Amino acid sequence: MSKTVRVWANVGTILAAFWLMTFLVPEARTMMLDVLASFLLGLWVTLFLWWTASRVERLRRFWRLLAAGWTIALLGNIVWGAYEMLTGQPLPYISLVDIFYLARYALLFAAFIKVMKVPAGKQWVNLITVLGASAILALALYCASALSAHQSLTLYLAGAVYPILDMGLIYLALEIWLRPPQEALRLPLGLLALALVAYGAANWLNAYGHLIDWSAISGLASLFWPLSDALTGLALLNLPCYRANPEPPAA
Repeated sequence: MSKTVRVWANVGTILAAFWLMTFLVPEARTMMLDVLASFLLGLWVTLFLWWTASRVERLRRFWRLLAAGWTIALLGNIVWGAYEMLTGQPLPYISLVDIFYLARYALLFAAFIKVMKVPAGKQWVNLITVLGASAILALALYCASALSAHQSLTLYLAGAVYPILDMGLIYLALEIWLRPPQEALRLPLGLLALALVAYGAANWLNAYGHLIDWSAISGLASLFWPLSDALTGLALLNLPCYRANPEPPAA
């Protein structure tokens, strides 16, 4: 591992430890330090993605699309935070900021479909099945909760789009992990799949949390989003081009 990559790894480790500390300490959460730590961790992995995309030879377009996806999501977070700071009001559940997050999904789907060439053949049927099953689950879960809580069903079904899209991305990531373009990429692609699972779990909790007592599960949702960034950074650090060169065989 080169000195530069070691610096990336050390910075990521420090930020992950800082985020975990702020998440576990109630006083730090009161001061919103966990939000700051989560933002810094997201900024780190976004920059690391761009740096990686500028140096890898194989699948460069794939990493560029991922970097673009993380970047536009980070911009959405900045706009979200600026709105709440300037207005003193929480961001509406559905707002123009969602354009940033939907664009993230478009870029990530493009990375898998256009570059990794998945799904292919019958895998399209599997992807449609996954999306359909997720939609049915979201419909059943959110309809029942919205009706019992006397909430706007249309509003929360719109928010359920994110968990459904997450399931599609998770399926594509698992397909690539099971059939990697080269065996050396199996570990980083597996970690990337776990990152998408964590992101999806956060969105499922976030969407459902708006229908019930939000305080009961908000901690879990805010745990999984930064965890997704940490796992993505770990995936990058395990790319073949960053691993330490093996020791030469003994004479």
